[in-house]
Amino acid sequence: MRDKIRIGIIGLGHMGSIHYSKIRNIKNSSVTAVYDTDSGRYRQITDKGVVRCRDYREFVRLVDGVVIASPGITHKKYLKYFLGNNIHCLCEKPPVLRYKDLCEMIRLSQKNRTLFNVVMPERENAVVKYILNESSDRGLVFQSDRVAPFSERSTDISVLYDIMIHDLDIMLGIIPYKIRRICATGLSLLTGRTDILNVRIEYSNGSFAILNASRAAFEKKRKIRVFYKGGYISADLVGKDYRHIVLNGKKVEANSGDFKDRENDPINSIDNDFIDMISGKKRESSFSALSVLRTLKVCNLIENSTVLRKIN
Repeated sequence: MRDKIRIGIIGLGHMGSIHYSKIRNIKNSSVTAVYDTDSGRYRQITDKGVVRCRDYREFVRLVDGVVIASPGITHKKYLKYFLGNNIHCLCEKPPVLRYKDLCEMIRLSQKNRTLFNVVMPERENAVVKYILNESSDRGLVFQSDRVAPFSERSTDISVLYDIMIHDLDIMLGIIPYKIRRICATGLSLLTGRTDILNVRIEYSNGSFAILNASRAAFEKKRKIRVFYKGGYISADLVGKDYRHIVLNGKKVEANSGDFKDRENDPINSIDNDFIDMISGKKRESSFSALSVLRTLKVCNLIENSTVLRKIN
C-alpha cells in the first residue's frame, strides 16, 4: 500500500469541489486526477500534480479510489466502469435510480472485493444521531419537512431522490414495521420532474409517516418530528436543536438541547471514512451501499405510487 491513497474526482460541480478540498487536506490521501465534461471547471484546480483527464477511463492508472459527484443519472455508468476495474468508489446520492441496479453494482463490488460507499451526510448530523439513539426501531409516527431554494444542481432527478431520500433514510431507522400502503402526490413546477412532493406511508401495525419535500422554497428548512414508544422528539436539523418529551410511567419529563457548538463536517467525516476503509484502518463503514438498499427500494415504491401534476 502506498503512503497516500490516490483519489480521483468525477464531476467538479458543487459537491465535487467540496470533496476535492476535503480530500486534498486529509493527511494520508491525495487527489491525483479529476474529470469533468466541462473542461472550464479545471480552472479551479490549483495543484499542478493533479491530472486533468480528457476521458474518465484514464483514471485506471492514476487512482486507488474515486469520488463520483457527477449528475445522478450518470452514476451507474461510472460505477459500472470503476467497480469493474477494481477501483474503490464513493458515490454521491442517489448512487443509482433503481433498486435492481444498486443490487447489480453491489454484486459487482463484492465480486471484485472493491469498496462501494454512498455519501449520506445526514447520518453524520449530531441531531439525527440523537434522534436515532432515542427512538431507533420504536417509532410510531414520523413527520418531516425538508425544503430548499431552487438550484440548477440535481435537476436531472426528482426531489424524491434529490432531498427527500435523506428523510426516508432516517425514517427507516426509526419505524421498523412492514409498509402497507403509500400515497404520494407530486407537483412539477420548474424542471419537468417532481419538484414538490407529499408522501404518506402507512404501516402494518397502524404507524404512519408523512413526508414533505420541496426545492421551490425561499429558504432551507429541515424539520423532523418523531412519536415513539415512550416519548416525542421535535428537531430542527438546520438549527441543530431539539425538544424532547419522555413519558416515564405517569411522569412527563421535558428537556431540550442543541449541538450548535459541536464541530460537524459530514463530508469530511465521510471522505475520511472512505480513505480509512481503503487503507485498512477501518473494517466497517456506516456508508456502505448495502445500507442504502432499503432506502432506494422505498424511493422506487414512492415513485411508482406518485400522482404527478405538471404546471409548465
